Amino acid sequence: MPIQQKDIRWATWLLCIACIGGRCVGQVDNVVHSPINYSTGMIVTVSAQGAAGVRFRDFFERNNATGNGIAGIDYDWRYLSRDPTDSESTGSGRLFVKLVDHKPEHGNTEIVAGEIHLTWKHVDALRGSLAFDPVSLSLHPVAREYFEARPPPRNVAAVDLRSFLVANIEETLGNKSNPQVAGRQSSQRTAGPVFYDSPLVVIDSSGIAQVHFGERFQRQNEEARHTGLTYRYVYAAAGRTEDTEGQGEVYETYKANAYSGGLLELKPGAIAVTWSAGGPDSGWVYYDPSRLRVWQVASDDLSQLIDSLMSTADPQLFGPLRELQRP
Repeated sequence: MPIQQKDIRWATWLLCIACIGGRCVGQVDNVVHSPINYSTGMIVTVSAQGAAGVRFRDFFERNNATGNGIAGIDYDWRYLSRDPTDSESTGSGRLFVKLVDHKPEHGNTEIVAGEIHLTWKHVDALRGSLAFDPVSLSLHPVAREYFEARPPPRNVAAVDLRSFLVANIEETLGNKSNPQVAGRQSSQRTAGPVFYDSPLVVIDSSGIAQVHFGERFQRQNEEARHTGLTYRYVYAAAGRTEDTEGQGEVYETYKANAYSGGLLELKPGAIAVTWSAGGPDSGWVYYDPSRLRVWQVASDDLSQLIDSLMSTADPQLFGPLRELQRP
């Protein structure tokens, strides 16, 4: 099937927000914050120069009885340039802040991963947040174990940074008419941790959506137990000027305490993202980054993220995506 003109405009916009080919007209230089759990998550961040994976490890804190001291964490990085002749580079670094009355002040908070720079903020021993400009950088959650390949019995493949560097329209739109593209995409699915107190923004070739997680539940009947949560969303389809609001739920099913599937897809509009349960406050989503992108930001930054993404969009493709207020 030939690619329609509106599809080409949509693909061009998606390439733009993925920071391919440089900064875009109409951009804004405002910072948003993405949460990170050091024990479960890493991030992949994409810029006009390339893509980097960053993993955090070995948090440390040293202070006295008055709460004065330092806190910090080490990190490892992988970086892949957009230049196809370049090979992947790796490195490590250390971040720290000075503590005054247990509160973080100045320190070394800049993460440098190849050509990519972003800012770390200390929260506690388990969590932090990462500050970035959502127009010049694209930041996505990935499971920590995918930072590097692991041999059997773990048998884990490292996340492929190339899958975050969308190369052409066919790959962006998920065109399965090309067997080479379809085959490569089918192996690129990755997992990312998500926090239920922070909204998701999801984009694929059909449109853009924001997802807000709601009530956690556990339902028991004679046959099975369902463990999951509700969600609400706002979805704007490519080529439409109005958005759609809706709600749904996802859950895992257990029979005789054994996993037995469930309702496992978040469906904000025409977008579908596979979900699985994690702890009481977090879960997992699974996505192919060459076809779909996931952001997660602090609730207070949601409007800024969407405004930044929409500032690069063709106004004929999208009307304004309104912010869904949490109760």
